Amino acid sequence: AKGTVPAGQNVTGNVNTAVNGEYGKIVLKADGTYTYELNNNDPRVNALLDGQQLKDTFTYTIRDADGDVSTTTITVTINGHTDG
Repeated sequence: AKGTVPAGQNVTGNVNTAVNGEYGKIVLKADGTYTYELNNNDPRVNALLDGQQLKDTFTYTIRDADGDVSTTTITVTINGHTDG
């Protein structure tokens, strides 16, 4: 998909910029919080049944104005639900 960063590859950006993952996109905010928007049009997401899960993992490094660096990982768990 356009803008998707394959696992193991890096992207440089700023806070408040959407980065596409495997199943949705994440926006990291300056205060350390984030939002995640699931791509409900992805057939892999739509195929999930009750009890099934997918995981979208984002590892990022952030540098503050003083040059301090911190690396962390966010894993979003997508829980399946049988429609109907």
